[in-house]
Amino acid sequence: LSFLPWLHFNSVTIEGDTSPLASVSLSGTHTSRWRDLEEIGRDDVQNVDGWCSCRVSLGDGYFTALLGLVVVLIAAGGWYFGHDRAAAMAGIMASVGALALAGFNAVAGWNAYIWTNAQQFEFANGSLQPALVLLVIAAVLAALASAFIWGLSWLDDRAYENEMMDDEEPMYEDTSDETTGETGAMA
Repeated sequence: LSFLPWLHFNSVTIEGDTSPLASVSLSGTHTSRWRDLEEIGRDDVQNVDGWCSCRVSLGDGYFTALLGLVVVLIAAGGWYFGHDRAAAMAGIMASVGALALAGFNAVAGWNAYIWTNAQQFEFANGSLQPALVLLVIAAVLAALASAFIWGLSWLDDRAYENEMMDDEEPMYEDTSDETTGETGAMA
C-alpha cells in the first residue's frame, strides 16, 4: 500500500476558465507531508511536465513500508523463537509508528503547486486515494493484533505459573489431630 498512489492533485478551477485541468497523482514513496508550501518559491519550480511541489525522492511511503516489514519480521521471529511477549510489544511499537506516519498524511489538508506543459504553473488541491486510507486501517489492525497477542502471552504465562505452583509439594504438612487438638511435628 505504501507504493500505490496516496494523493491526486487537480488544479483549482477558476470560474469561466475553459482550459483543461492539470492533475498529478503521487505514490506514497514520492510524497511527504513534511514538505510545506511555504518552503517552495517560484525559483524552485522545475519546468518539467508533472512536477509537483509535494514530490520528494524519499517519501513517507518508504518509512511506512519499512515499519510494515519490521512488523512482519518481528512476528516471524517471535513465532520462531517463542518470544511472543517481546515480539508483540515490538510489533505494537512498529505498528503505531506506521499508523502515526500514515495517519498524519491522511488527516492533512493537501495543497501543492504543479507544473504541466499545457497549463504551466498551477495551484492544486489534493485528495486522498484509497491506498492511503487502507494503509491507515492496516496499521490499526496490525497494532490491535499485536496487542491481542501480547495479552494472550500474559495469560499463557499466568496459566503456566499457576500450573507450576499446583505441582509443587507443600513445605509443611498439617498433622493436627482434630479430636485432641494437638499439633504434630512438621515434615
